[in-house]
Amino acid sequence: MKSHNLYGLKNEGLLKFWKKEPLPQLSAALKEARVKVVDVGARGGAIKELIRFAPFIHYVAIEPEQKARNQLKFEAPWQNVTTVPYALGLAEGKHTLHVTKQPGMSSLLSPNPSVVERYPSADAFQVVDRQEVDLMTLDKAADQFGFRDTCFLKLDTQGTELDILKSGHRMLKNFLIGIAVEVSFQEFYQSQPLFSEVDKFLRDNGFRIFELDRALSRRRNLSATLFSKREIIWAHALYLREPAEIIDSSYNQGNCSTESRHNNWHKDNPEANGCKTKLLQLLLLALAYEYIDFSQEIIRVMIQAKMVTAEAGEQLLLEVQSYARRRTFKVWLKLKKFPGKGKTFDIVHKDRKLRFRIK
Repeated sequence: MKSHNLYGLKNEGLLKFWKKEPLPQLSAALKEARVKVVDVGARGGAIKELIRFAPFIHYVAIEPEQKARNQLKFEAPWQNVTTVPYALGLAEGKHTLHVTKQPGMSSLLSPNPSVVERYPSADAFQVVDRQEVDLMTLDKAADQFGFRDTCFLKLDTQGTELDILKSGHRMLKNFLIGIAVEVSFQEFYQSQPLFSEVDKFLRDNGFRIFELDRALSRRRNLSATLFSKREIIWAHALYLREPAEIIDSSYNQGNCSTESRHNNWHKDNPEANGCKTKLLQLLLLALAYEYIDFSQEIIRVMIQAKMVTAEAGEQLLLEVQSYARRRTFKVWLKLKKFPGKGKTFDIVHKDRKLRFRIK
């Protein structure tokens, strides 16, 4: 593995942020996690939240359009990169890709004029080309291209996200612990599932929403000189599994009794080892998306379940805190440029406190 720190700067030791604070325990834990990430709809480049952790990640980019695929750049020091030239969906065979004026709006679904024309971005949805692409299910692509054990899935396919999730039943059940998915609150494409359907499907499969990065828009007939609130149109959502549920799921699949759980972590059994790997993968995702409280909880669950010794767990907590201090400093510097920075460290944050602040 190449030697880089989490800020993309080369140095002499793995994960050494500055000479006085090496993070050997955290480094070893993230290496042990063997993280594999699948980016479906990879146009636009790698997932920015994961770039700091590139040396620990095998990155799989799925992009059916050849032009977009040729423009992909993976400059971060990823452990490995795999490119897949297919579209994903419920069926297999050939399908039409509707290429739009703004390439990022291209989809296997046709744009819905009755909705699109409400908003200023309507021209971006104009179809300028149609291409025939090869379609396969998520589970079949995983078999063919070697990413069955993927722990994190990102979906941005303009309306077909739910179909792709449904086509990956085996991955959902056995491997995935995190999903980043674009969700829509308006039917921009014909027969597009909306947020409520995607959210219910993921909750029914054991995921919990952590983040909803919303896109808000005014109407196409806007009066530029007049103030108006914007309406929610789509969002990027992050879903993760809870650590306790990962443990329960692992033992249920392995038919291991509750009474014998804690006694089995130090034995050579696949359920225990696989469960620990998933929790380490979850730890990396929590750190990447900057859920520091959650990352510390994951470590405490591992200590309680005797997956790590108390001493090793406490060292992990100290190193996560060291990492978090550095990130806190960087975030604070950015927030100094914006109003409302004093609210950043409140226990509860509400968007409405900052959204329409007028000095």
